Amino acid sequence: MFIVSTDDTPGPVYATRINAMGTIVWGPVLLSTTSTNRSPRLCSDGGGGAFVAWVRRVSGGEQVYVQRISAAGVIQWATPVPASNPSLNLNPYSLVVASGVQSMFLGYWSSSNYYVARINAAGTLASPGLAGLPVWTSGGTDASLVPTGTDSVIVAWTSFESTILVQKIASSGGAISSVWGSGTPVRLSHTAYFARNAAGAEDGSGGVLVTWAQSMYMPSVKTEVRVQKVNAAGVAQWTANGVTLVDSSVVGGTSLWKRSGCPDGRP
Repeated sequence: MFIVSTDDTPGPVYATRINAMGTIVWGPVLLSTTSTNRSPRLCSDGGGGAFVAWVRRVSGGEQVYVQRISAAGVIQWATPVPASNPSLNLNPYSLVVASGVQSMFLGYWSSSNYYVARINAAGTLASPGLAGLPVWTSGGTDASLVPTGTDSVIVAWTSFESTILVQKIASSGGAISSVWGSGTPVRLSHTAYFARNAAGAEDGSGGVLVTWAQSMYMPSVKTEVRVQKVNAAGVAQWTANGVTLVDSSVVGGTSLWKRSGCPDGRP
């Protein structure tokens, strides 16, 4: 297991590896000495090591940086690589990452826009580079990245209108692009209900399982936890508006439920 941390919030970024017996194999290894780092995230690099991403306060706002470390604890790039443009509105707590094929996908909210970027094992960003790929430009929250087993990810998020949306981002020819609906995301929840807290997990077949909490006020007040399966082609597989997992009118009363999930899309 790899662990990444800062020694303060914000602070320098470190990586440590422990084995199945809880013994430290190596570390902490210093990945960045800069004192303005926070929100470190990591994912597998496909070769026994890891990609590590974090948000750094820089002149002009916040900026995402990435470093790669080997299974033996050796830093792979001379310096951390910037993976976004500096932005006063980049939300450091929204940063999520997921593994591609010997690559890392990363996503973040900046103002009302959600961006995805991809960096390969050599530290090179896919086009559109530092600008990131704008997946959604109308506001939202709760995004997660779900690896598909190929060099692509599925993004699940809650829109500003409180609906649940998904989109597939794929890498080809040194660039990333939105795949489903000619760039238009797939809507999973009914617009009449207040949906939130989207989370996704891979289904093992290139698709995704997405859960969310949904509040209803007519004919009675209640909250449900719902799930929908979307196949690799972006087609919802179950009943419209998803399948109810938990109904607060049956279990737990009418208080607002929240689901828990893995932001990196692992089950």
